[in-house]
Amino acid sequence: MIWVHGGFVTVAFMLMATAAVIARYLKKKRWRIAVHRAMGGAGAACAFIGVAGAFVMVFRYGGPHLSVPHTWWGAVTLFGSVLTPTLGAMQFRFPRRAATFRKIHRPSGWITVILMAATIVTGAAHAGIF
Repeated sequence: MIWVHGGFVTVAFMLMATAAVIARYLKKKRWRIAVHRAMGGAGAACAFIGVAGAFVMVFRYGGPHLSVPHTWWGAVTLFGSVLTPTLGAMQFRFPRRAATFRKIHRPSGWITVILMAATIVTGAAHAGIF
């Protein structure tokens, strides 16, 4: 089960990091918003599947949930993985407030990607990979 957890959260990180890079550096491409949105959504979905795998894994082995720093980082990162796409969608749902949502969405995306990287590193350390 550790491969399900680790695999899905790693794919989530790669998708969300790529979505952030596309949004930031390919502003003149017409397709960027659609691809950014799809990759961000897929990244959030992969993060959920990865966290579900972690819960199943911990449940199987009878360990306590949220007992090590990796799990705390993971909880915060999962929150960011939900918050960021939600803020992005709100820009289009409420066009009058788009500038406000955009000001929060952009740093939220980068913070979430950085948190994902930190969470992956703490998870690898906890698993004894390094």
